[in-house]
Amino acid sequence: MHTASRKLATPILHPVGMSCVGWLLFLCSAALYCVLFNQLVLLTTESFTNAFVWSASHYAHWLVLTPALFWLLSKLEPPATSRRYRMISAYLGVVLLTLLVAVSCRVVMLSFAPLSPPLLGMLITVLPQQMVVLTMILLIWQLLMSILQPKPHRLPEENPASVSANKQPCLPSVEHTVLVTKGQGECLIQWSQVDCISAAGNYVELMVKQETYLLRATMKQIEQRLPATDFIRIHRCHIINLQAIAQIIGLPAGNATVNLRCGRVLPLSKSYKSQLKTYKLNTQP
Repeated sequence: MHTASRKLATPILHPVGMSCVGWLLFLCSAALYCVLFNQLVLLTTESFTNAFVWSASHYAHWLVLTPALFWLLSKLEPPATSRRYRMISAYLGVVLLTLLVAVSCRVVMLSFAPLSPPLLGMLITVLPQQMVVLTMILLIWQLLMSILQPKPHRLPEENPASVSANKQPCLPSVEHTVLVTKGQGECLIQWSQVDCISAAGNYVELMVKQETYLLRATMKQIEQRLPATDFIRIHRCHIINLQAIAQIIGLPAGNATVNLRCGRVLPLSKSYKSQLKTYKLNTQP
């Protein structure tokens, strides 16, 4: 358990610790640059302490904001398909909140300086600087995550020839019976006994001779369960058993009616009429 928790904490602790070390090195480098600039360009002396204080006044707040930002980003879930927009909105919210806090901290620091500019002038000066810093931090975060995240282990590829030789294709089993509702009870009937199937709201009606049975399903679900060679759809609301057809009568408008052996008459739509021709069924004009 201790080992597992340590592995889970690694992607979070590394960026947080590295951000603190990175900003300390940056502040020291900026202070050293100021000392060298004053000595070589301005020909004046400047202590390292004063230069470090100047650098810290500009960027010290990022010593706290960067670990907090990394911690918040690590808490966001990966962008799964169903949560992608929620992930993006949370990411933008974290980034905007960090930018707001950074700008506020810098404005407060400037307000205590002598001869501080007005608020609008401070915002115009501070906002672009903080946006550049935030952008660089986010780029570094993405780089760290690409390095620290474990690579998925790839299984060795199998030879397709050996797979086909060792494994037989798994074919779906043919369903011969179905459990339906009749009155207050249920019974099991065979698909071959069903003459036709009609849509009835959230249910479908199964006609077996003169009896009607109910099944809670959609027409599309029923089509997937039926033996494909025995049943055919003739209308968006009707599916019939080919063996139950007594006669097909064509109509002048191009539609037709299907007379079943049980005496039931069902409409045949134009869009489904061509499918019956594959079974070489003759229609009576």
